[in-house]
Parts: sequence; C-alpha cells; structure tokens
Amino acid sequence: MNIEFRSPGLVSYYKSHRKVFTDLYPSEQAAFEFLAPRARHTILDLGSACGGLGWALFERFGCSGYTGLEIHADAAREGNQSVEQFGGCVLAGDIMEASRVLESNSKPLLYDAVVSLSAVDWNVDVEANVRSAWSLVKLGGHLVVSLRLHPTVCINNIRESFQPTTPESNEADEVAPYVIISVKRAIDFATSLNAGRITVFGRIGEPSVTAVTPIKEVIFIVAVVEKGLRSGEPVFDVQSPALLRDLVESKVAFSHLRE
Repeated sequence: MNIEFRSPGLVSYYKSHRKVFTDLYPSEQAAFEFLAPRARHTILDLGSACGGLGWALFERFGCSGYTGLEIHADAAREGNQSVEQFGGCVLAGDIMEASRVLESNSKPLLYDAVVSLSAVDWNVDVEANVRSAWSLVKLGGHLVVSLRLHPTVCINNIRESFQPTTPESNEADEVAPYVIISVKRAIDFATSLNAGRITVFGRIGEPSVTAVTPIKEVIFIVAVVEKGLRSGEPVFDVQSPALLRDLVESKVAFSHLRE
C-alpha cells in the first residue's frame, strides 16, 4: 500500500496548474510528442492529481479516452468533475490496487498508454508501483513514467530525502519520499520488464527547491517504454541528456561483457 496523501494544498495547487500542454516540463512534452497518441487511444494516468494531464492531452492530441487514478480522494473528486467535461473520469485509489479499482468501476484493465508523472517515486516501493502500471499496458502499448536518477547512488529514506506534496509548500503540507535511483538499478529493473524499446528524454539539474536531500544533482527522466513481443534485453534509446546516454551505453555494454 502507498502513502494516502490528504493535504488540502495538493488540491488547491493542482486544480489550477499543469492543465495545458505547455505547462508540462520540456522532457514530458518531448515524450508525448514522440508517443503521438491518437484521439481514439485510451490513456490511464496513475497519480493523476486533479486530472490536469487529461486536459493537456485532450488539448494537444484530442485524447478523450482518459482515466485518472488518484490516491488523494478530494483531488480525485475535483479531477473527475473537471475531466468529465470532455468524457474522461478520475477514480480514487492506490496505484498498487489499480486493477481492482478499475474493475470495480467497470473500466478496462488494459490501455494504449499508461502514464505516471511525478507519482511512482513519491512512495517507498517505486519498482512495485511501476510493475503495477506495467501490468495495465496493452501489448503494443506504452508506459510513460518519470523518475529521478543518479550515476551511482540510490536513496530511498524519507527521513533524509523528502519533498512537500505541493510545489508551493507551507506548514500544513505533507511530505513524500524523494526517491533517487542509480542508473544501473534502473537498467536492471527495465531489463526485468521484458520491454521492447525504451526511449528516454531528460535533463540534469539540481533537486527541486522544496526538496530536502543529500543529492546535489539529479538526472530527471521521462521514459517511454514499449510493451512489445520481444524478450530479453530492451533497446535503450536515450535522446537526452548526453551524460545519461553515455552511462547507459557503458553499463549495458559492460553487462553484455559479463555474460
């Protein structure tokens, strides 16, 4: 089970932010432009807050087959009232229980694109959250997920690496884990999914100004992970940054040499 956030600040912020395509980070925009979902494609947004991504994808690509899932009950309620205007919906529930929540609401269990931005690494077991998301991707579909990477370090301890649940933090805010994963761990985990092509967009930068973490520089990525027919080693296609491309190429090559 994931942390059930309840801070009212999360609702007040996300009901008016990240609701148009240009509000998304450049790496997120690049990932969706690469994916180029069609209007008829089904989208499942895990950790959807108030459904802003639904509006952004409807605006840019005409996607009306949008379903959000959000653990914050008030945010889910706000989001559902918003996206139902174009035919979408937002359900209240945990990513780890997504299949049960979808089924109990008579929703599909497989989607053309399953998206989770700034959500899976807000909880302790990032890999379990990603696996839950991956199980809901259709064959031939894609998982779009954002993560924080570091060349060598993994950090998953909410006492030393955390962030308020809203960018405009205040004393009433809750805090979420600020999980950072090493590049090697990310490669090993991606390989375990038996994915096809993994296309990555990202940048290098300092942690969020509201984050408390001992890590001084983070590789922020958005990965578009194809669920194909192939098995074994995935094909990594790192569009940016160059440092991550070099790290992935060296570590993948090294793993092949070990075999």
